[in-house]
Amino acid sequence: AHRNGGRGPDEVPTPKSLSGLGARVIVGDGNSLTQGSGAAAGSAYPDQLRALFYGQDTGVVNLGVGGKTTAQLTSDFAGKVQPYFIPGAELVFFEAVNSIGGGSTAAQELALQKTYVAQARAAGWRVRVCTAPPTANASAATIDAFNVLLRADHAWADAFTDLAACPELTPAGDVANPTYYFDTIHLKAAGYGVLAAKLYADL
Repeated sequence: AHRNGGRGPDEVPTPKSLSGLGARVIVGDGNSLTQGSGAAAGSAYPDQLRALFYGQDTGVVNLGVGGKTTAQLTSDFAGKVQPYFIPGAELVFFEAVNSIGGGSTAAQELALQKTYVAQARAAGWRVRVCTAPPTANASAATIDAFNVLLRADHAWADAFTDLAACPELTPAGDVANPTYYFDTIHLKAAGYGVLAAKLYADL
């Protein structure tokens, strides 16, 4: 059962306060697309997801860090993400842009994400993996190929959300749409709102 009241939609819980949130904790980990680059503070998808869950006994934490690759996020996991764990906590993860931009193939990125998820699940998390929103940079074709692989092979995670299939963000040519995109990779507040709404429906 959910209760009304509690933390406001813009308040970010800290590790020490997580146990007081109640029934549910959701953590977003990833790169600048989780951090919310391209939009005003408080507009990232975890922040908007927190607002959607307001009054439902749910805390949402944004741990996105711009520029991080999947390998780096895996290395940072124990010190950055694990302190937020409580039994039943859920982790939303997506990355691809930075790893693939750094030279990883689609298959290599899938393998890297499997390593990240295996570590998180071993630590007790329920993990949701997501496709990466379309881009128009030099890595776009490889990111699309990674998304195809992930759609076909994600049983190693607990849940899956196809963010790249959100109609407002597809096809990749819509990266030029100034309503949702800040540049060829990052989103505006409306774009991050699309991600938040899709995740809210799936969570």
